[in-house]
Amino acid sequence: MPEHELYVGVSRELQVGALAFTAPEVGRVASVGAPDSRSGVAYHVAGHWTEFPDNSEIPISLVREAVKEFLHSGGRVPNCIEWKPFEISDENVEDDPWGSSADQ
Repeated sequence: MPEHELYVGVSRELQVGALAFTAPEVGRVASVGAPDSRSGVAYHVAGHWTEFPDNSEIPISLVREAVKEFLHSGGRVPNCIEWKPFEISDENVEDDPWGSSADQ
């Protein structure tokens, strides 16, 4: 199992996206969007519809920058955006692409 994972959801139509990152040093964190960004957002990630925390959508340009930083740093948490911790409900762990490996 990987020790860190970056999940990315993007809306081409709205030009926004959301990121979720899991790693032992930070736990589960999600991108911090504007206070007025959408809530109840779900993206198709790793074959599953996955809900992201409320107010986690950011401009697509920042999504791209964060993904590039993640890749160029060898998998470290990107510093170009703000992050906030989040929890997933135990009832959806099997359906959640990051739930299975984040606690191991």
